[in-house]
Amino acid sequence: MNSKIHLNAEQLVRISVSPGPDRGDEGLRAETHQYILECVDRGQLILDLLSESTSDVSSSRALEVGSSPYAITRCLLAAFPTMNLTTLDPPELLWAGPSMPPEKRFLKVDMPDSSTIVIPHWLVNAERDRLPFEDRSFDAVICMETLEHLLVSPTHLLCEAHRVLRPATPMILTVPNSLNLKYLAAQLLNRPTRHQYTGYGVYGGHRREYSLWEVRALLTGCGFQVMRAFTRNFRIPILGRRKQLLARLLALISNLPISYLTNKREAVVAVAKATGHVTPYYPSWLYKSMHLRWMRQFYRDFCDEWLVKYMETVDLAANSAEDTGDL
Repeated sequence: MNSKIHLNAEQLVRISVSPGPDRGDEGLRAETHQYILECVDRGQLILDLLSESTSDVSSSRALEVGSSPYAITRCLLAAFPTMNLTTLDPPELLWAGPSMPPEKRFLKVDMPDSSTIVIPHWLVNAERDRLPFEDRSFDAVICMETLEHLLVSPTHLLCEAHRVLRPATPMILTVPNSLNLKYLAAQLLNRPTRHQYTGYGVYGGHRREYSLWEVRALLTGCGFQVMRAFTRNFRIPILGRRKQLLARLLALISNLPISYLTNKREAVVAVAKATGHVTPYYPSWLYKSMHLRWMRQFYRDFCDEWLVKYMETVDLAANSAEDTGDL
């Protein structure tokens, strides 16, 4: 890693971001500050993976999906200030209701050298609407800790990411590992492992987390070629003394080079390249009761070609079952 783009926690926290009017919420600022500290290792990993998989990062056009609270945005711009970066989030504090049209805003990012970078910031519901970008318009898509927040269809987001990526360009994705060792430890202690409700709208909490093989399968099914996929433990967050000791112990155990334990690490990381055609992949291990009438009603802007391909798959499976007498 080039030392010029290495970021430490102190440098990262000094970068301020101003997405809109200050809400005047001291608790929110403290929460964001803590999240930024915890994202330092993730940010450094993204810089490494992007440098390895993109020929000229500094002049590339990249899309960051699920950018709030902009910790990874800060890393990217601090390392590559000339990058053509676009960020995307769902409408702020979105609750259930009608789909909203895409809205373009601008994000002001203050840099460590006191300069300011202004980048496009789109408000779009990425799991139900088409992204407001032309086909093959980006050199990279970055999707950090976003897929687990979706309520209905990660397939739609991945298909859209494939559509806007230029051929053989990377999508870098991370999600919490659903097989994380801390969940097993919580169950052994008779404690629940489900996530809390939040005041950040319907996308504030985790809906579904993924394992390593699920991430591989989902990306491959949607038309990506998976270049790398692995599990990773990141920096231990600042917790109470007892919780921190337990977290360190679990990380130490899952860092052992044993296949079973490596699948118990904190996060799943994948680098995949857009190849071939976009394909809507709705596997039975992830979806059920996916009916065409429902899909057309929910995805008003959904590409009919994808729906036709999906229904052809369903029809083929039904015909096969009928031929073998399974129906």
